[in-house]
Amino acid sequence: MARFTEPTADTLAAFQAKLAHAPKTIRKTAEEHDPWTLYRLKPTGQRVTIESYGEDGTVTVAVLAKYNPGLTFERDVFGVKPSALEPCDLLVAAE
Repeated sequence: MARFTEPTADTLAAFQAKLAHAPKTIRKTAEEHDPWTLYRLKPTGQRVTIESYGEDGTVTVAVLAKYNPGLTFERDVFGVKPSALEPCDLLVAAE
């Protein structure tokens, strides 16, 4: 599993404080799928990052060219079930 960024202690504390007041579904999803890990979207194989957590238990993910060589256009995809995500290795497109 690869993180595309390492959160600072302050960032982690702020994230935990925010989660403490979030709905239970968001807390559960965020605890199981942190926003600093790179994930593979199982149906497409694309590497994605989590952008936001929904109260319905889904997430919004970003599909970025940085992690998907040859990507035609970047986009956000909403309504993704966390079960469709799996942590993956970091792959950065050549710049």
